Amino acid sequence: MLDRLTFTRFSPHILMIIVCTMVAGISLSFSTPILSTCPEPERLTPEIEWLTFQEAIKRSKIEPRKILVNVSTQWCPACRKMDESTFKNKNIVEYVSKRFYAVKFDAGSSEEIALNGELYKKEGRVHHLAMYLSRRGDVVFPTYSIMDEEFRNPQAIYGYQDASGFDKFLTYFGENHHERTEWEIFEEAYVYEKK
Repeated sequence: MLDRLTFTRFSPHILMIIVCTMVAGISLSFSTPILSTCPEPERLTPEIEWLTFQEAIKRSKIEPRKILVNVSTQWCPACRKMDESTFKNKNIVEYVSKRFYAVKFDAGSSEEIALNGELYKKEGRVHHLAMYLSRRGDVVFPTYSIMDEEFRNPQAIYGYQDASGFDKFLTYFGENHHERTEWEIFEEAYVYEKK
């Protein structure tokens, strides 16, 4: 055991290094087993599980759901804004996860996609499937289209949507309000609330 005289031989700087090393060693010896047994933290930011059309078709055969298609491009600023805000909103993520298969589709893709007996492919600058989903003859980015459980009858909205605006669109089709209520009437009566 070191006596008092031994400590007086060390400079204050060396003594501080020794004390800090001992404290760090003691805290590590206690924290290592505790840290190794801790469960992994949950994801802090909710995320939508984006599928390909092929994955959505497979899942739909097992459990039919409506299809939400995010038609976007890599260069679209409004698409990125949706990814960073609306598609991170916990209410939106949970609602989409419960009611839809979400498909992310790049309108610039050269992939050929077979859907309901039709083969869609890119000709020119934009994929023909993007044009079909937009229902306009031209495409605005982003376009969000909801299709029924059989991948038919796309209904679209265009451009950046905040959480309440996007929730309105999802709710209108997700809860089949479109079968009994005109959009204008639903839109006027709609109140954004957590689901």
